[in-house]
Amino acid sequence: MGKIRKEKKRKNAEAQKCRSGEEQKRTTEQQNRKTQFNREETVLNIMWKSLQRIVMLSSVMMVSSTALADAWRLNTEVSTVSIASTKNDSITERHQLNFNAGSVEHSGSVRLLIDLLSVETNIPIRNERMRKLLFNQHPIAVIEGQLSKELLDAVLQGQAIAQSVEVTLQANDDTQNLEVALRAKLQGSRVKVVGSTELDVAELGYAGGVAQLKQLAGLASISTLVPVTFELAFDL
Repeated sequence: MGKIRKEKKRKNAEAQKCRSGEEQKRTTEQQNRKTQFNREETVLNIMWKSLQRIVMLSSVMMVSSTALADAWRLNTEVSTVSIASTKNDSITERHQLNFNAGSVEHSGSVRLLIDLLSVETNIPIRNERMRKLLFNQHPIAVIEGQLSKELLDAVLQGQAIAQSVEVTLQANDDTQNLEVALRAKLQGSRVKVVGSTELDVAELGYAGGVAQLKQLAGLASISTLVPVTFELAFDL
């Protein structure tokens, strides 16, 4: 009997040892699979991030290539100019003008054409008087300026740019130099530009027409200093 019990214990010990070995083997295999999975996941993450960088770089290159292939064209449907007039020294009103055309050439040359007869003051009789007394003889105003290549490149690379630019305004058969504060930023396939300046319309020969408008409206005064703001959208 003792011999049988010893043999049974020996077999149980061998079975336990076998089970322990199998469990150890399974544990090792699981750890190896987990390590392999982590390695594969790391490689996939690296590949995904690289792909994202390639896509972003390609997008910038595509926009830049498109912009270089053609000038920036002003979208006249969404671009506007606002002018402010002050009467009786304290009452300020805003009026709107539209563009006929505009572009920024590869060289940085800027040219914008403003349709002065499009003036909208929200008062029909005032619209009519301004067109007749101020803009009828010379209905188009031209703005010209020069942007640096560095500015154009920075905008196409996605940078938001704030800068003062000198431009020339041709209106009423006269010319005035202006300092324009502008901000430009790439938004999708468009370059959005907003800015502001101030001009004295008396220097453009409009003083006589302004005096007539004042008399017709029965006002004490109309200032010839006119703040100007604009919102431009250039299609690339």
